[in-house]
Amino acid sequence: MAAAIAGLLAGCAIAPPSAPPPVRDLTLPLPRPAEPPPRPAEPGAGQAGSSPPSPAASPPERSRVYGPRPASAPPSRAYGPRPTSAPPSRADTAAVAALLEGARVAEEAGQYGRAAASLERALKIEPRNPRLWYRLAAVRYRQGRLAAAESLALRSLSLAPHDPDLDARTRRLVAAARRARGERVGRE
Repeated sequence: MAAAIAGLLAGCAIAPPSAPPPVRDLTLPLPRPAEPPPRPAEPGAGQAGSSPPSPAASPPERSRVYGPRPASAPPSRAYGPRPTSAPPSRADTAAVAALLEGARVAEEAGQYGRAAASLERALKIEPRNPRLWYRLAAVRYRQGRLAAAESLALRSLSLAPHDPDLDARTRRLVAAARRARGERVGRE
C-alpha cells in the first residue's frame, strides 16, 4: 500500500517550473540613411596648389509623410497630431446650450462682457457654428466694437451658406456696423 501511495504522490507532484524560453526581440532595427556615394574626383584634384574637395552636402532630412523638410523645421513630432473635426457630442451640445443661455441672460442684463466671454467659450467647443459667431458679432456691436462685429459677422456668413434667415440677419448686422463706422453701404 505504501508503494501505491508513493506512486500516486509521484503522479500528482508538480515538476519544478522550467525557465521560460528566451524572448526574441521582434522589432526590426530602423534602417540607417544611405551614405551619399563618393563624388568623382574633379580634374586637377590632388594636384599641387588645388584646394581639397569640399565634403558632399548631406541631403535634407526627410519626413515620412511630407517629403523633404527644410533645415530650419523642427522634427515631425513637434507638429503634433492632425486636428480632427468630429461632430459635437451630446455633452458638448448641452454645454453649448448652457453657455448660450448664460449669454442671453447676461445680454438682457446689459453685461455684454460676460455675454461675450460665454459665447467665446461656446465657440471653443463648436468653432464651426455660424449662429454662435452671429451672436458674438451682435454682442460686439452692442459694445460698440464695430470692426470686431463686422469681422465676426463675416465669419458667420462664411459658415452658413444654407440658412437664409441667419444669412439675412447677418448681412443686416454687417451693414449696420459699416454704417455706424461711416462707410457707405449698398445703394446709399
